[in-house]
Amino acid sequence: MRTIRLGFSIRFIWLAITARFLQTPALLAQTPTGVAFGERPLKFEHLSVAQGLSQGSVHCMLQDRQGFMWFGTGDGLNKYDGYSFTVYKHEAADSTSISADWVLSLYEDRSGTLWIAPEAGLSRWRDGKMIALPRN
Repeated sequence: MRTIRLGFSIRFIWLAITARFLQTPALLAQTPTGVAFGERPLKFEHLSVAQGLSQGSVHCMLQDRQGFMWFGTGDGLNKYDGYSFTVYKHEAADSTSISADWVLSLYEDRSGTLWIAPEAGLSRWRDGKMIALPRN
């Protein structure tokens, strides 16, 4: 009796999944604007050292709420505004510079602060200013 119930349960779950799967393409093809995904062309640019990126190897990237693209490399933090790069590098005598050049991770919190995790220390970008947080 258990085998029959198990078989029935598996068939029922399979039918439910299949029915849901058949409905999925219609759901995926719609956007909030009502335009299908395939109807709008996507713009994609290749960015490299030739365009101003500080290094060809990017370890992390993030698009902030203002639309800027941030790239963490082994040679600093790169901010791309859609036209050109601004590179932020560590300067030992400047407490407003990034804490290290090798950027491993980027995160934007709810308040819009960009947190930068380089190989040493922690930095944050808020209101157009870089702040290197002291190491304990």
